[in-house]
Amino acid sequence: MGPFALSEPADVVLNFAAINPGRLAAVATQVRPGGVLVSAATGVSHLTGAPIRVEHFVVRNAPDDLAALVKLVDAGTVRVEVAGTRPLAELAGVHRDAEAGRLPGKTILVPVRG
Repeated sequence: MGPFALSEPADVVLNFAAINPGRLAAVATQVRPGGVLVSAATGVSHLTGAPIRVEHFVVRNAPDDLAALVKLVDAGTVRVEVAGTRPLAELAGVHRDAEAGRLPGKTILVPVRG
């Protein structure tokens, strides 16, 4: 698992990175039996038979849900690890780094002001 290995299995793992199915299978091993893996970017159909529940969802435009999430972050209930910031023009490189496991958190993409 590289830099994403946990010291003990988690009850819930949320995946928002576009990673290959093999990498997602490795992530699934970090979930405690009976736990849940939720993936927004990579399908989970190849994980059938795992001792965990797997869910794949497609992001939708839901401002109320986003506002609720912001409140959780602001309250410290949900913590977001930020690996760094990069120019929006480096988006493809950010995806490559994420797929290779080189990003220990979220990357903020900053558009160039013109």
